[in-house]
Amino acid sequence: MGEPDGEKATFCYTMVASTMGSVAVTAVCTPFDVVKNYWQASPALNHQRINTSGLQVMRHIKDAYGWRALWNGTVTSLVYQIPSNWTFFLLYERWREDVPDGVASAAARATAVTLFSPLEFLRTRVQATTGMGEGAMATVKRVLREDSFSSFWRGLLPTLVRIHTTGSAMMAIFKEYRLRGFTVGLGPRLLKVIPGCAIMLGTYEFCHAVADSLELDRVLKDQKAELPSSSKSTG
Repeated sequence: MGEPDGEKATFCYTMVASTMGSVAVTAVCTPFDVVKNYWQASPALNHQRINTSGLQVMRHIKDAYGWRALWNGTVTSLVYQIPSNWTFFLLYERWREDVPDGVASAAARATAVTLFSPLEFLRTRVQATTGMGEGAMATVKRVLREDSFSSFWRGLLPTLVRIHTTGSAMMAIFKEYRLRGFTVGLGPRLLKVIPGCAIMLGTYEFCHAVADSLELDRVLKDQKAELPSSSKSTG
């Protein structure tokens, strides 16, 4: 009885911790995602994408569409982040018992990315079209109308191997923009990734620390409750 209860508690703690972390990361880091995706893919910046900065892009979004536009795609981000982090942490906690932490982490992340790649693709599209009045469902319909269902997994392999573009795309960017083309959106990306990782892992570890403390209190109470009966049987 104890072991299944412990596994159930660990499952619940992991779900709660990853959910809280996902919400915190989304609330804090969505503006950086919006700036990065708008900067890299918005048609509005076609002729000035290179000769601009992340701060200028943020000001442009704020002036053109208002501050709320910096949180465009928040719901889509949550729909992607929460199940993705559930999958990652649950698989990581399970697999790290059998393989090294690095292998467990990489395998869990690859699984989560593969399963939820369509949601990440949708989030990126929604944020890249900030100001165009196109929501998630309208974006899905447009992608299916103009492309195909498989396009929702487009870019999966480069994501898995941490290569953000193919060789031909690299050459096209290099010929058009030279080396600076590869740094477009780098600043917002770093500003999002660094605090995002800190918030996610910090929240996860904090929730687990609280859960471990509660579990320890429960065990101590159970032990105290057993002491009188043990004393009587000894007497």
